Amino acid sequence: MDDQGNTMKVLIADDDPIIRMTYADIISDNGYDVIVCSNGQEAVKQCRRALPDLLILDIHMPELSGPDTVHAIRKLPGGNGIPVIMISGDPADRKMLADTDCFLHKPISMDDLSANIARLIGHKHKSA
Repeated sequence: MDDQGNTMKVLIADDDPIIRMTYADIISDNGYDVIVCSNGQEAVKQCRRALPDLLILDIHMPELSGPDTVHAIRKLPGGNGIPVIMISGDPADRKMLADTDCFLHKPISMDDLSANIARLIGHKHKSA
């Protein structure tokens, strides 16, 4: 929770529905609110309505790639400071990470995902 008692929000964008729901289940079990999007364009639209505390993005998605999604969200008011975890099945994609805080290679362990979320936004609490 943040200083006002609000639960931290994590936005997940991945075109694979099984991966989306697996991540969402783990993240919500850890006490975070989860926003699920099937592509980057949907993630940008969601961020226009309300910015999350963390973005978890697949690099390769239809309509808007993970890096292009980050670029679009960074242009939104308040979007520049949101931490980003980028995920890909191709380790060569690491070179596309100029504007991200963390790269995880699929398949990822849920412990690694949880640890990186806690590292980037704290365990359910915003950093002061």
